Amino acid sequence: MNDKNLFKEDTLISRDVDSTIEQIVEYIIRDYIFSWATKCVPDDESFRESLAIKIKNEIWVVLRNLITRMREIDTVTFFSEKLPRILQRHFEKFNLALAHQIDENQHIVRFMVARHLGDDQAELEFIRKVCEYLLRILFPSNYAFCDEFIFLMREVFAKHVIFNAIDYICDPYFINHQANVYGSVVGPVASSLESSFGSINNATQTGPSMSTPGFLVDDEEEPKEDISDSIYDLVCEIFALKRAHIRRAIITLFQVAFGKTINRQLKDSILQLSSEKFIHDQLIKFMNAFWPDGVLAESNPPVSEDDRKLTYLIAKQYLITSIPDVFLNLIGQQNARKGFLKVFEALQSKKANKQLFYDILEAFILELSPELKTR
Repeated sequence: MNDKNLFKEDTLISRDVDSTIEQIVEYIIRDYIFSWATKCVPDDESFRESLAIKIKNEIWVVLRNLITRMREIDTVTFFSEKLPRILQRHFEKFNLALAHQIDENQHIVRFMVARHLGDDQAELEFIRKVCEYLLRILFPSNYAFCDEFIFLMREVFAKHVIFNAIDYICDPYFINHQANVYGSVVGPVASSLESSFGSINNATQTGPSMSTPGFLVDDEEEPKEDISDSIYDLVCEIFALKRAHIRRAIITLFQVAFGKTINRQLKDSILQLSSEKFIHDQLIKFMNAFWPDGVLAESNPPVSEDDRKLTYLIAKQYLITSIPDVFLNLIGQQNARKGFLKVFEALQSKKANKQLFYDILEAFILELSPELKTR
């Protein structure tokens, strides 16, 4: 067998990360491709090994193309300007829906979503279009221009993988459950902000960052001197601080409290999230969750309504008791509590969560494919 394994020949991110990715790819080939493809190929072990390597190599090329495009993204600008703007618009819609809510005892607030979220079929058709575009720009050209192959892969990914994955992670039960299992959705942010607030007096004496370089961010590039207006707008939207004089006061407080350090911290956080260690740790968690001991995990049983309600109440109580002091000091206990509860309640609608997910996905694809901006 003369086929070379590109995972062994070249490096995508690092040796450890590539090894874990290769293991996950092997599991996917075994459980999602060979489970049916073996009926269509000769019953020959050598042939199947060669076929597996060919499939792995094509996936390697896709990952290489994806990483190459991701490295061209201005990651700091995306997270500090574009993402906060998306979140600000989302919470603005939530606030409008909340103001027109008829039943005040109903904790799920309903608001308008995109047309493709009208029903499952419309959503699936939208995912098909997204998949087809991504497949054509990421797969090697000999596949990208083969409609039969693209349509087949589109159906496999859209219908059997992506639709189910989005439906799962946008379920409020999943979000609330993760908040309970891993501590809190605001835990890492709270720790970072508490650390910053405790070292305000030393902000101007802060030395060079000691962050581990991330493969998506150039650590030599200095962040902007001040955070963008989109972050201020997001804070004001969440905590209902829209009056001009209040907004100016909040901006002043943030500048006095954090100075330039908040931009440095933002970049440090992005560096950490794109570091080899973080990526490797998350891949290990993903692999162990879906393939414990190397065996495909069984589907979880349906969640009862009582379990959903209990998980919701526990997550809500945890959030109320875990508001960082920095927010209490900057905007007051009542505003802070209302703001954090607003964020929590905004996550209790699956369709609203999907709307937010697709808004972020659209922005990411535009960054991934700048050629779309000129169309």
